[in-house]
Amino acid sequence: MKQPALAAFLLCLMPAFAIAQEAPPPIDRSPDRVVKSEIVVPAPVAEVWSAWTTSAGIQSFFARGAKISLDQGGAYEIYFLPDAEEGQRGSEGTHILGYQLHRMLHVTWALPPYMPALRHDLTTVLIHFIPEGDNATRVVLVHSGWGRGDDWDAAYAYFLTSWDQVLDNLVHRFSDGPIDWDAYLKEYEETGTISWWRQKPPQPSN
Repeated sequence: MKQPALAAFLLCLMPAFAIAQEAPPPIDRSPDRVVKSEIVVPAPVAEVWSAWTTSAGIQSFFARGAKISLDQGGAYEIYFLPDAEEGQRGSEGTHILGYQLHRMLHVTWALPPYMPALRHDLTTVLIHFIPEGDNATRVVLVHSGWGRGDDWDAAYAYFLTSWDQVLDNLVHRFSDGPIDWDAYLKEYEETGTISWWRQKPPQPSN
């Protein structure tokens, strides 16, 4: 994979750095449009919670680096390119809106840097952690705050698939161990996919 394409892949899921500038016009939000993904993870709820709310946990399934401060208003920054220059590493500037221990996490979320027209228009991600017995957890993720227009339609369609992939990574982390990021990227470069990602037909945007 050429370097620009690899960089785009590494950046594709991450919240973008919010660039300071004049306030954009109000967004025409679509309250009826959300991205929802869920999966059952073979691990107790406390362990799944830790995977989402600690830097080490994020590195085990989501990205190479992270800065997380579990507090209302605390940092929730995920670094797909931790060695890149500041502002291009990942989710600098995104934060925790609220949480309930082992039950719910609510964070701000922005679109990737390759969607520059939308980078400063924050959306939100709400994650529920539901115990299913002693050794399994249902994770339900809801991504909302979408605007209207062609750029938003493309972003929405993209995340219909990408959040499934993140949750598939989470299951793999608990069933097979933390992700080896070098091997992961090598497989993606060679095949265009990851072996444990679920396959399903595209869903229409609404």
